Amino acid sequence: MHAKKLLAFIIATLTAAPALAVKEHDNKVYFDGPALQAVSFQQAASNGYSITRNQPFSGVSASIEKGQIMLNVRAGRKKSGEVSSWFKSVIGGGQTLACDSSGTYPKELNFAVRGDLNFTMNNRKITCKDMVIGQGSFGENNNWWVSSPSMTGIHISISGATALSCSAEGAYLPVVVAFTPKTPCVSHFNIAPLN
Repeated sequence: MHAKKLLAFIIATLTAAPALAVKEHDNKVYFDGPALQAVSFQQAASNGYSITRNQPFSGVSASIEKGQIMLNVRAGRKKSGEVSSWFKSVIGGGQTLACDSSGTYPKELNFAVRGDLNFTMNNRKITCKDMVIGQGSFGENNNWWVSSPSMTGIHISISGATALSCSAEGAYLPVVVAFTPKTPCVSHFNIAPLN
């Protein structure tokens, strides 16, 4: 009788183990810029995210935290090549920018989201459309990747600078917004309109 109980306990523990490994996290990435006043992230209604199979995903929230844009992706953390393939297919020929990486494109990502980043800086309401933001890993840290199909610039391993043509409320001409990694990077970027 004791052996049957022990066997039942072992089977229950082994079948529950995969469920215990799946956990949703607060995954925060920051964008620092002058005089930030408001922010929102409107996730794309269609094809708006990719996450490793069987991992949880609750969406993206945005706020101003300590004078910085903070995006929080509520999701699991398990890297896969499937997510990085999605990331590459969505950005097409757009330039990438990463916090701590050894390549131009991610080999594996935990998740990636796509949508419009709306922020107010120095009383200007700016919208950067079709941003793609993903989390992978580099060494012991979870690193972040930023891109868009129309992003231009240069990414050299742990540094670089990219630019994206965005729109400003009431303006006829686009606003060029620069993105650069903040040192030390891990999960922090600088953001600044150039015109």
